[in-house]
Amino acid sequence: DRFYCVSLGSERNFTVKYDLRMNQKNQGYMGFLCKTYLLSNAGWTFLVPEGQVADEYRVIFKVPTKWSVVTPWQLEEKTFVEKDVQKFSKATYGAGELDVRQRNIAGTEVKIALDMGFDKAFRERIAENCFRIYAYMKSVFGATGPESHLSVLVKATEPMPSQWQYTNENGLSQGEAVNSESDTYYQFGHRIFHTYNIFYPLGMDTRPIWFMEGVNEYYGALALTSIHFGLPMSQLAYKYHEVFRKEAESYDGPISGIERLPGEFAREQFLYYHKAALVTYLLDREIAAASKGKKSLKDVLQALYRDHGQFKGGEITDEVILKKLKAVTGKDFGNWFQQHIDGNGNLDMENLFADDDSDGVCNGGEDFLGTSRKEPDTDQDGATDGVEYRLGTDPCNGQAKPDRALDVDGFSQDWNSIKSQKITTNIGNGLKIIAGVNYTRIGADYYILLRTKTPALKDSRLRYYANFDIDSDSVAETQVAAVYGTSGDTSKFHKDWSNYDQQSLGDVNGPESAISDVIEFKIPATWLGNKKKLAITFGIWDTINNCALEQTNWLNLTFP
Repeated sequence: DRFYCVSLGSERNFTVKYDLRMNQKNQGYMGFLCKTYLLSNAGWTFLVPEGQVADEYRVIFKVPTKWSVVTPWQLEEKTFVEKDVQKFSKATYGAGELDVRQRNIAGTEVKIALDMGFDKAFRERIAENCFRIYAYMKSVFGATGPESHLSVLVKATEPMPSQWQYTNENGLSQGEAVNSESDTYYQFGHRIFHTYNIFYPLGMDTRPIWFMEGVNEYYGALALTSIHFGLPMSQLAYKYHEVFRKEAESYDGPISGIERLPGEFAREQFLYYHKAALVTYLLDREIAAASKGKKSLKDVLQALYRDHGQFKGGEITDEVILKKLKAVTGKDFGNWFQQHIDGNGNLDMENLFADDDSDGVCNGGEDFLGTSRKEPDTDQDGATDGVEYRLGTDPCNGQAKPDRALDVDGFSQDWNSIKSQKITTNIGNGLKIIAGVNYTRIGADYYILLRTKTPALKDSRLRYYANFDIDSDSVAETQVAAVYGTSGDTSKFHKDWSNYDQQSLGDVNGPESAISDVIEFKIPATWLGNKKKLAITFGIWDTINNCALEQTNWLNLTFP
């Protein structure tokens, strides 16, 4: 509520000093400072007097010991220097205990700074996958630039900072406070796409909101597929089943429009993000059909970027998009736009998101992978299409067979070398499948490995579960289950053990499981009360016959 005026008079050279205090009330100054890091939201920090352009801008940070500073500017000894006023004033920067990774991706020096508050395995996985997402998004537009890019990814604190937009979508530097792997990939991919499709200095000035956000959401789902995070098209299936069908009565309508909807955030999210992403999926399929599989929406985006990127050629309108569609495919999409963009045409996508062969991959995902909608194991190598996709082998190549545990957390391959507890005796009478249990605690997570006697149980009809007795009354309160080829789920129990509040693991942002010849559970200690001793019983459930194949005794696990 305060305004400051710098009166220049005849003095043209001056220095502005900033005191950015940490640990202030709520989330700190403008919501971007906390105890462990500083993260700016571009355009919120530095004053650039109107009409005054300096030859260069110099910034010195005074930060706590052990903290490092990352910016998109040139570092000269301890001073950051930038000569371009836009790059100076519209830059995201970060400071803290940061792990900085860098890679040249198709001519762009991409730097990613990761909060050391994330464990090492998480940082390794996040950096590698973010580099891959950047490469994918860049390929969508066929772009050569920019020369450099910086992203700062820090650990979210409470209250949830990621509800703020900790980012500069102007392109050269961005930042996000994230709280999970899925959140990280979504936020990172979304921002990178926007550097090419919307803002200065590297994108199109796209006025149709559906094309700005919905197309972004669609390619965000494809980016996750490119790194094998989740099953193909599963994010779009979620938008259809859990958002569109449930909220259509309240918010549905045409997705055309050139303005945001003040005070109607929920409707805006429904129309311009969720529904528009589904319509974009249909448009991409229409383009493929019109071109007999030779073209895709990617070709349209590349044509738009060539002619209109960096604000060349004025605004992007629906009319401009229609012209590019016709130029790329030879087909007039005017009627299609009237039905799906300007109108409220039927959005029946049940068949696309059904799983006809029960292999874990929906029909639309099968089309994307080139696998069979009717045969669960397209290449007949003994592993279903869903399993092969998650394990990173080609489901269309019978010679490419999965032979390792699914790395959910980057930890699976180290069980033979790390220090862990092991139980192999007195685990139960007459067990023919379960061989033993390894367990340990690393940082804030429990790691539990259930070993089996045979690799023949790679079967998506079986649930490998762990029941947890948290209050030592010999009755399980909660369960984590792994299912081969999918992400598994969690359940809570009533006192009679009937379950309620069942959730997929991806929705609870924490418990993870991996399964192949062994079954690995990774569970945040806080999720189970942060106890050193837990009573757990493990079992294998046959979902076809609705019975347990076998179950261990209650095992008392003591964690370090």
